[in-house]
Amino acid sequence: MTNSVNEEKCHNHPDVKAEAFCLLCGQPVCAKCLTPKLSRSFCQKCAAEIIDEVSLLNLTDIYEVLEERRKAQRINLVEAVTIRKSEKDTVNINGVMIDLSIIGIGVISNDELPINTMLWVDFVLPFEGQFKNIQAAVIRSKKAGTMYHSGLLFMNLGNELKRIETFIVNTIKKKYIREDSPSKWQYV
Repeated sequence: MTNSVNEEKCHNHPDVKAEAFCLLCGQPVCAKCLTPKLSRSFCQKCAAEIIDEVSLLNLTDIYEVLEERRKAQRINLVEAVTIRKSEKDTVNINGVMIDLSIIGIGVISNDELPINTMLWVDFVLPFEGQFKNIQAAVIRSKKAGTMYHSGLLFMNLGNELKRIETFIVNTIKKKYIREDSPSKWQYV
């Protein structure tokens, strides 16, 4: 019914099931090809490129390197997102998620989200349910008219990554489609 990474074959070993998708190139990779760095999954080629680039930079610049190097597929959507400055914060910043990838989200809000700050986000994806207390780093923030357009890099997805991958794959394969209203979806 839904596609997951386990239904994919490794990009380098076509006879072996994939364990994850590389967060930069998006290729499915098996356990042998998987190179975990910074609590993220990368193929060996992308991990080597990141290490080469990061060795020349401060570690605080890693998020900028990832943002520049990312090639992960994004989907456009319009879904509400709640943003907090700490996990337990009761003051919410409301925004709209305008795109989603396995790396992060693009958000429009009335409030500026300062670059290099950690935030916690909650959102709901149709057919995949609620995502709560997802830690994200602000890697981009730009004023657009009276609103702010910000890029947030996921930091602690863990098991939630598979749910986001499933939603993206099924949206790209047109198994999930938006109806006339941006917030109404249907499974086909």
